[in-house]
Amino acid sequence: MKKVLFLCLCIMIFLSGCEVKKMEEVTSADTFSREYSVPRNNPFVYAKLDEVYDLLENGTGIIFFGNSDCEVCNVGAQVLTDVLIKNDIDKAYYYNPKKIIDENDKDYKKLINLINDSTSEEIEFDIPCVMVIKEGNIVSYNNELVELKEEDMDLVLDDNTKKDLRNSYNKMIKEFNK
Repeated sequence: MKKVLFLCLCIMIFLSGCEVKKMEEVTSADTFSREYSVPRNNPFVYAKLDEVYDLLENGTGIIFFGNSDCEVCNVGAQVLTDVLIKNDIDKAYYYNPKKIIDENDKDYKKLINLINDSTSEEIEFDIPCVMVIKEGNIVSYNNELVELKEEDMDLVLDDNTKKDLRNSYNKMIKEFNK
């Protein structure tokens, strides 16, 4: 009886036209797109903490520090993505430091030390933050939205704020392309 049921089930599956679909590879850009509601053709690559350390020690690139649960970070990510795409930047790094910030452990302290060692000025690190790094030196950074986190979200979402942020990000891209 069990054999007959199994055989019937197999025949039904075969006749129903079930097909196995090839699973598409999910890229960092796809994941970033879902997290931040940005286009799928974004240039973001998820960086591991060791990669962030390497970038700050001797690498070159653009990195966005953010957390998709943060509304202000979402605004920053959307504006930055637009600027990167329009400037034909094909790779930018993304790292979410929330866990190491919350734990305030040795990883966070190392990150802060590397940031401070990579620039001649003191950076008060918080998210969202964008850094342009050349040969291990921070040549430009932007954390303008950090100050607005505590204020009214209407100001963050304001077109003038986004325009100013877009202009700042464009200046950073010019610095990166020098």
